[in-house]
Amino acid sequence: MPSRIKGITIEIGANTVKLTEALRNVDSNLKDTQADLRDVNKLLKLDPGNVQLLAQKQELLQKATAETAEKIRIEKEALAQLKASPDAEKTIDQQKRLEREIIANEASLKKLESGLEDTNKDLKQFGDTAGGTKISLESMAKATDDLANKTAALSAASAAGLAALAGSAVQAGKTADDLNTLSKQTGFTTAELQKMKY
Repeated sequence: MPSRIKGITIEIGANTVKLTEALRNVDSNLKDTQADLRDVNKLLKLDPGNVQLLAQKQELLQKATAETAEKIRIEKEALAQLKASPDAEKTIDQQKRLEREIIANEASLKKLESGLEDTNKDLKQFGDTAGGTKISLESMAKATDDLANKTAALSAASAAGLAALAGSAVQAGKTADDLNTLSKQTGFTTAELQKMKY
């Protein structure tokens, strides 16, 4: 809220500058960070569990917190200079405006820190959930592989059993053919030959 600090001049190094000029870079960076934060928050409303968006929010909140803290530091330095100046009595109104600006920015800082804390919790929760899902998927993949291996082994056993059965059928056919041939040669019936064989 630049209107509160309008017209206040401070000394930075050997130069006397307006406080608004001293805060120009910090305010510009903070404005950009807050715009990015609004964009991320809009997207998080659509997809609250998106870990990438939560990580971006965390990074932006850390940046906004640092920028707001820097702004407060400059304002407090300006307030100290105003109070220490020989004309301190003449700048009482400016000091009060600056104190209100500092109070407003400290409230913003607390809100940012609270938001950062909440985002850290969300990120940990969704990160843990994502990790748990990964473990579950790995377990499922292992179970699927085990089932495929067992099915392959069962299929191999079934194939071997079918081959043995087919072999038995071929053998039985051969035996029946042999009995027919023997029956014709000896004059015994196939039933009589089977009894004799038994």
